[in-house]
Amino acid sequence: MALKYPSANGNWSTAANWNGGTVPALGDDVRANGFTVTIDVDIDVLQIATVALAPAVAGGGFAVSANRNITANINAGSNTCLSSASGIIVTVIGNINAGSGNVIHGINFTNAGSILNVTGNVTAGSSVNNHYGINSSGTVNFVGNATGSAIGFGSSAININTGGILNFTGTATGGNATNTSYAIQSNGNGTYNGTIIGGSAGVSSAVRITAGIHTINSNVTGGGAANNHGIITAGGTLTVNGNVTGGVTSANGAQLTTTTATFNGDIIGSASSTAQGLSVTDAASIVTISTMTFSAIGTSPTAGFVKFKNTAPTVTVRKANNTNQTLVDPSTTDIPVIADVRDGIVYATGSLTGTLKVPPTNAVSVGVPTDNTVGSALITISDMGALLASYVV
Repeated sequence: MALKYPSANGNWSTAANWNGGTVPALGDDVRANGFTVTIDVDIDVLQIATVALAPAVAGGGFAVSANRNITANINAGSNTCLSSASGIIVTVIGNINAGSGNVIHGINFTNAGSILNVTGNVTAGSSVNNHYGINSSGTVNFVGNATGSAIGFGSSAININTGGILNFTGTATGGNATNTSYAIQSNGNGTYNGTIIGGSAGVSSAVRITAGIHTINSNVTGGGAANNHGIITAGGTLTVNGNVTGGVTSANGAQLTTTTATFNGDIIGSASSTAQGLSVTDAASIVTISTMTFSAIGTSPTAGFVKFKNTAPTVTVRKANNTNQTLVDPSTTDIPVIADVRDGIVYATGSLTGTLKVPPTNAVSVGVPTDNTVGSALITISDMGALLASYVV
């Protein structure tokens, strides 16, 4: 492994621009050294960075304007590391870190037609004011983990601008910043697969959504400190197919404002605190759920303005004997009313007992339906004799 750095602005493929007179090779640690390097070939190195490593100084950056494959970790220092303003397709294999200054990104793609494919992990920056591991106005297809940082106001590992698209597979975890540091922040559209977990300090939710259409197939859990929600919204349309569970204190699984949302999975109260699986803060939101479950300590799964779907809602409550009871609405399910179920039969997961009295076959006339057969009772000659003998003249 060698430390490689340029001595002038220019193309990556220009050997004369590099120390030692050779282009970086497999395993090399590449620093921008205050210059702008245009990546005009596919590359495979240890990392590209705008961080100083003597004799290379901090600053500069790397640019790409044509389709490229980049195998390298990407580390921003005081300058954004990798930038593009073109509608190109770039594939990155490696981990990505945002910078340490204001609006300093690991990757910054500003063209709505760009496609960025990433396999690796990405982390938000460690300073203040909008520094992102990935900042994109185009499409991002991401496989890996996205994590907020320990410092930062409004920072996030991935930021999607208006009209952008995120297809995310992995674990999104909020940071532990004293201010706000999200794993994902989106004003565009998104699909999420994997796991979403709120942060552990400050107000670092895992996913913040302000607009767009989002499909969340992940399970979602509130974080380890107050207001570190799994998902927080200030707009947008959501379809959530995973389960949503409250975290600790007031770290809800999802906290929604000015949002239209449908939850198809279970909404579950926190097992250790008063945090809800779902909290809706305003009456303007339109939120419907399918099922909800009170936790083992009895925490309510929802708070605020929530309605059930019209079809087959269920609620699982916690009873005083510390067992669960599932409540169902017979009018929206195939469960019969108790008057239509044989007397003594317990059904609907133990919540209902039938009351219908069914006479035995020998008490019903021959051929008359009873139960799942017909009656067998006959009036015999001896029966008639006994009846006549009972009369007193």
